[in-house]
Amino acid sequence: MSGVRGGVLGGVMALLLLAGCALWPGGGEQTSTPGPGQPAPDFTLPALDGTPRRLSDLHGRPVLLNFFATWCVPCRVELPEFERAAERYRDRGLVVLLVDVQEEPEAVAAFVRDLGLRSPVVLDRTGEVAARYRVQGLPSSFFVGRDGLIRVARLGVVDRTLLERGLARILD
Repeated sequence: MSGVRGGVLGGVMALLLLAGCALWPGGGEQTSTPGPGQPAPDFTLPALDGTPRRLSDLHGRPVLLNFFATWCVPCRVELPEFERAAERYRDRGLVVLLVDVQEEPEAVAAFVRDLGLRSPVVLDRTGEVAARYRVQGLPSSFFVGRDGLIRVARLGVVDRTLLERGLARILD
């Protein structure tokens, strides 16, 4: 009986973890966030080295903006794919900008090293930027066109198919 209870408890815990990382509204697209056709809210946040990074400085380049946290298992799954896309589309100007939400810089730096991430990472220590984007769960991604307009807003994991679809909308 304890084996069954342990299996059920483990399954429930896994579901709670996934639910805490990504809340999936119908269709997968976020409806309460700044959405397609709207300007991506500008922000300035410190990079891991303390250098301020401003989203509007990337105007004219396609940007995949991703909100993540080190504790988020789905984030850990999708970030390496984003790195590969950044490398693959570098010659087309793609920038993958990763926004860590409300964590200590040391934990984020260790996470970045562990995954071998090379894309710029900024720290939203207060959660203010995530609130401006109305992020309701992690991961959350925004595909921003060269014109600074959001083309796709996505709550939850972006798999390879969704990534390529989103990138096709901003790599014009």
